[in-house]
Amino acid sequence: MTPEVAEAVDLQAFDAGFGADLQVIQARQVSHDAELERCFAEDGFPYWLTYVTTEWEEAPGRTVIAPYPAFDFLTDYRAVYQVEPYSATDKSRGMLASTDPLLWDLWQGQRIAYQNVRHNAGLAPWRGFVQRQSEDFSIELLARAFDVYDRLPDWLRLPLGRRNLTMLETAGGGIIRAFHAGETAGRGDGWDHGNIDEIAFQHHARESWQSFDRVRLKQATSTPRGRDNLFSDLVHGKVPGVAVVRLHYTQHPDRRPGTVLGDAWIALKRSGKTEAQWQQEYECNYDVFDGQGYYTADYNSACVRQVEWDGSMISLGMDYSYLNPAASWYFVNEHGQVCRLGCELRHEVALPRYCQELFERIRDTYPKCAVRIAPDPFRGRQHHGGTDQYDEATTDIHTIQRVANEVFGCKVLLSVNRTGRMTRKEGHRDVRRLLGLREDNKFGTIIDPLCVELIQGFAGAYGPKEGAIDTGLEEADERRECIHVMDADRYAVCEFVQADRGLSHTLLESTANIPLIAELVRANAIRRESMGVG
Repeated sequence: MTPEVAEAVDLQAFDAGFGADLQVIQARQVSHDAELERCFAEDGFPYWLTYVTTEWEEAPGRTVIAPYPAFDFLTDYRAVYQVEPYSATDKSRGMLASTDPLLWDLWQGQRIAYQNVRHNAGLAPWRGFVQRQSEDFSIELLARAFDVYDRLPDWLRLPLGRRNLTMLETAGGGIIRAFHAGETAGRGDGWDHGNIDEIAFQHHARESWQSFDRVRLKQATSTPRGRDNLFSDLVHGKVPGVAVVRLHYTQHPDRRPGTVLGDAWIALKRSGKTEAQWQQEYECNYDVFDGQGYYTADYNSACVRQVEWDGSMISLGMDYSYLNPAASWYFVNEHGQVCRLGCELRHEVALPRYCQELFERIRDTYPKCAVRIAPDPFRGRQHHGGTDQYDEATTDIHTIQRVANEVFGCKVLLSVNRTGRMTRKEGHRDVRRLLGLREDNKFGTIIDPLCVELIQGFAGAYGPKEGAIDTGLEEADERRECIHVMDADRYAVCEFVQADRGLSHTLLESTANIPLIAELVRANAIRRESMGVG
């Protein structure tokens, strides 16, 4: 047989037992070694992929080559995640941005095992992992690697060492492991490659990204979920040292608008979707949110304009958790409007330090201000012995009280009684009421543009729960961190702003104390006069 004939051998057909010609079979056998060397060369990944067939999820029952090794749009993508220490992939739905690196991990494990056996190369086993937001989703993704391995020709399918739901290990020690976002095991290990998939939808995404600190090549992939999450920060350059690549559906030759195949695919995918869903999932639009929540329906951008503090008492709402502590503050102006001055969202700050820095910021920004604080009503139940978690370090209401008194130099009012008696549904109704236009032609609230997370929350952080019978109760989108700011704002609004109950709820008592109310009004007038505020 000539070299030309050997080069033209169909190894897939040979492996399936097709062809009875002895010379052809011998030629195919001779070509095995060269073919293996070519597949498992250091740059042999694209060639190896020509032997990878799997069921394409968008065409059930149709066997195709995946993930499209002949398509140019994957070249830049592979060049990024195979080389850059930190990378993020901004992708349209269905662009296989998680399958491709998974196959690369499988190929790397196979390649190194082959090189070690064949050439005694002494290469370290390849260690790769994939993480998604839940265990089920992580296992589902790893199942793609199992599927690929099972479909490989016998001559490419090197022996496995172990295989279970969450791990695939080659005989040479290479590993692909599935993690889920709530897991902590394995994060201290030195991994070669890690793909944190659907990172915009992971509640503890920042913690996960930081905890995998010894991964040599770390990759984040997702579709948008608004701008208030880690993935948005990664792809918009807010985190230094991260290489970004975009996979938009129009890069796919079968999905380009204006072509027969492309227009048919777009029509199929747009069918049954709202414009917001299409923009978010396929156009990578970070400013569009899926679905209309009740906040969204009531929200009016006319409420957003610059707010000037007039010296009135500042009400501060706090939603504290170690991972995502949040706060929001406002004052009520002479027209009875709730003027949202500012808000903040932080990450992984211990309660004493968080209180210290938050209260000092309020004190320094608004000199001589009088402050009242509405923590999470759960703290109120702790205060009254309604829960056995009273002494936990992250939920100690006494710490909030102590630091507030020290920073402001006086006893600060902490009130949790009111909100603690209200349901979340009632709280949402009170906040939404302020977004409407009143009879005096003024909005119930004014929101300063600096309240970025708060505005994002009004634009869709809460929405009706899927399949809910009670459509009046909104469900928080736990994957969006701005909900903590929304909660903090709601605590303060519900605790202190009730037009039908007057000023009595600025006090600890639930009944009106006329002399004390008069004293508060008089003190506020003196403070305004000393600051030169009319």
